[in-house]
Amino acid sequence: MNFFDPSNSYYFRSPLNFNTDKIRIYFEGKMKIKMMLKQIRNNYVIEQVRRINIPEFEPNKIIRYHIIFSGRVQRVGFRLEIEQLALRLKLTGWIKNLESGNVEMEIQGMKNKIDFLLEFMNSLKRIKISQMQKEIRTLLNQEEEFKII
Repeated sequence: MNFFDPSNSYYFRSPLNFNTDKIRIYFEGKMKIKMMLKQIRNNYVIEQVRRINIPEFEPNKIIRYHIIFSGRVQRVGFRLEIEQLALRLKLTGWIKNLESGNVEMEIQGMKNKIDFLLEFMNSLKRIKISQMQKEIRTLLNQEEEFKII
């Protein structure tokens, strides 16, 4: 590998920039590792959700909840897991991280399917929901999917 080749991502511009380039190389490498680990975790989460045995649900009341989750719910694949399971259960809504470290979600669908999703999330070892503030909201008829925002 030629470190003095400008087409190389580890290119050293000049000996005067040596320390800056070493720092850039260090952080680029660290970011690549973080991205690889995140992709591994995401693939694991998606595969785990794909393997869940979804029961048959009796037709049930359609409801919409606004929920705030507290606990170990960020940087553990929480939003992705909920999104993937909500899509499998044909639920709609959205989920997002809050600056406080909590996660906010609105979810709509059959009550028994939402209850299944919430029970499943509570059963996971890598996620620790310490508090869940849940309130009923007005149904949104135009919503068609569940997404991470």
